[in-house]
Amino acid sequence: MPSTRLIFGCGYLGARVAERWRQAGDQVYAVTRNSQRAAELEAMGLTPIVADVTSRESLCELPAAETVLFAVGYDRGAGPSIFEVYEQGFRNVLEALGEHVKKIIYISTTGVYGSAEGAWVDETTPPNPQRDGGRASLAAEEALSTNRWENRSIALRLAG
Repeated sequence: MPSTRLIFGCGYLGARVAERWRQAGDQVYAVTRNSQRAAELEAMGLTPIVADVTSRESLCELPAAETVLFAVGYDRGAGPSIFEVYEQGFRNVLEALGEHVKKIIYISTTGVYGSAEGAWVDETTPPNPQRDGGRASLAAEEALSTNRWENRSIALRLAG
């Protein structure tokens, strides 16, 4: 049975997930900050939404999606800090979502572990981020694990 999916960050990873969901027959919405990218997403068969995770007001008309993927990349030239995008932007999205959401997937980074100096790292390794990207991602993970979505969410720590 087709589902409704919502993607924040339809770049390298998000676009591939969107295509798989679309091929499965799902309705896929993709959030972007600009209208040019919205036209590209529409040409891909997605339903674009022009909004900005750093602006709560722009997130007030989100669709009733069952699954949400947050795979936002950081654009150094866009203006907001990495914390405003990853941490506060993700918090804005979480606040804007309705109760119909069954699953939230947050794309995090192995940067939350910091430097392991060649040692093995796995999910039992304690976080110790050394850079702002890792710190901001860990803060977003913590926001996800301490709110109403805790039992309906997963953070995937991917290597860059």
